[in-house]
Amino acid sequence: MSDTPTNIRAHQGEQTLELIWDSGVVSRLPYRYLRAECPCASCRNEWTGERILDP
Repeated sequence: MSDTPTNIRAHQGEQTLELIWDSGVVSRLPYRYLRAECPCASCRNEWTGERILDP
């Protein structure tokens, strides 16, 4: 069984996304990290995987 977020909150001042998991663990991920890890074709070259956008 995978852990599922029970609550997701954006903290604009801290530029983080907070995820509260059903296990009770709280994760805070910086927006910059999320942008850097984005696998979509708008953020990465579809063929090489090279990052297109500089977060």
